[in-house]
Amino acid sequence: MENKAPVKNIAVIGSGVSGLGAIWALKHSNHRVCLYEANSRLGGHAHAVNFRNEQNGTSCLVDTAFMIINDTTYPNFIAALKDLQIDRIPAPNSLSVSRDFGRFEWGSSSVFAQCSNLLRPSFWRMLFDIVRFNTFATDILLAGQDRSMESIGEYLERERYSKQFRNNYLLPMTASVWTNDVDQCRRDFPVGTLVRFLWNHRMLNTFRDDLPWSMIKGSSSAYIDALLRCYPPDEIHMGKAVQSIGSDEDQLWLQTAAGTAHFDNIILATSATEALKILGDGITKEEREILSSFQTISNVVVLHSDISFMPSRRSAWAAYNYMTLPSQKVGEYEERISVTCWMNCLQGLPIEKYGPIFVTINPIRKPEGEQGRWVYEHPRYTAECIKGQQRLGIIQNKRRITFAGAWTNFGFHEDGFTSGLQSAKHVEPNVPINFADSTLSRGQPSPLSLPDHLVRAVIRLIQFLIYIVGA
Repeated sequence: MENKAPVKNIAVIGSGVSGLGAIWALKHSNHRVCLYEANSRLGGHAHAVNFRNEQNGTSCLVDTAFMIINDTTYPNFIAALKDLQIDRIPAPNSLSVSRDFGRFEWGSSSVFAQCSNLLRPSFWRMLFDIVRFNTFATDILLAGQDRSMESIGEYLERERYSKQFRNNYLLPMTASVWTNDVDQCRRDFPVGTLVRFLWNHRMLNTFRDDLPWSMIKGSSSAYIDALLRCYPPDEIHMGKAVQSIGSDEDQLWLQTAAGTAHFDNIILATSATEALKILGDGITKEEREILSSFQTISNVVVLHSDISFMPSRRSAWAAYNYMTLPSQKVGEYEERISVTCWMNCLQGLPIEKYGPIFVTINPIRKPEGEQGRWVYEHPRYTAECIKGQQRLGIIQNKRRITFAGAWTNFGFHEDGFTSGLQSAKHVEPNVPINFADSTLSRGQPSPLSLPDHLVRAVIRLIQFLIYIVGA
């Protein structure tokens, strides 16, 4: 049926995944959509760059921030990839932890990569606590908001989990997945948000396979190029930072260095922090209160070929590798932490052809073979942030201004893309896009069966015995 709705002028500010999601949805409308991007490139965290093997001259595209996806919890983004005919390749979702130049190491795909861990009671306690956490963590989802807003550190202390489990499994995993500071994760990250994510992604399955993960074949630039191929080039304004927005009678306006433009609707597909700056003095009280709930953390990301950022034992190498070293300051115990993504493994890039390729987040020293360095902003998760997410609907499209971003949910590519689709629906409810809400993709945990109760009883018995012997 032909769309006979009045033509609107719509501005999308920000070309990250949320902005791209919005324009992809609005391509099905008859509205004029203008995309504004402050930087000289489009895509936000979907940023693929050229990596050159200096030994043989071969080169390939490497993603520096976009990582793995799956069919189950990325339904909207996957639907767009299928629409754009973008191919994917299988990718692993594995983690390793390496401490103090390899004095302690283990990997999720090679648990006993360090054979001496077989003789460490603390290591066996960590493995027991992994099973215990995977078994009991979903109770948080049924315990009410107060308990779910408890920080990870508070929860682990209350439930008497071991420091080995905390420091060598749960916090490294959380910090690696969300690219957040490990101490901040311990102090502030709501345990309910963590458990909901792990439950949705089948990452609480101790003895069963998790979801099949994948990467875009080639690099994330493939989907950006395909999406923009059907978008009018003269409606893309790169290198034009929006300085402010406001209203003038029955229209909205935005200001750039090039001048003022008027629109019927504006989608702010930026971070909440950037949205606050753009709204400026014209911001409403509710917008300021809610958007101020969201914070970001800056992370340095380096593309390089330095294998010293990987575990010293080759069998421990994983897709994501968490490394710590003691502080260099005399008399001070403070770990230096970095997370290294093994891109040969993630993107299917043969090491024999391209050499070792790594992307390290916040490297603890300057890597050898560095080929690029960037700073990315990531959402910082706190109880205040989660409360802000719950109140976000109060300000959505109230002034014909809509807010979009991965920060509106878990912070990943699917969340950003879905937020862009939702913002398009705010502007044009008749957009023919059916999108799924993956936030509660698995729903609530099922009632416990008799075998579940028996497993819990055994775990509690073992836990009691551990306390008795003081392990």
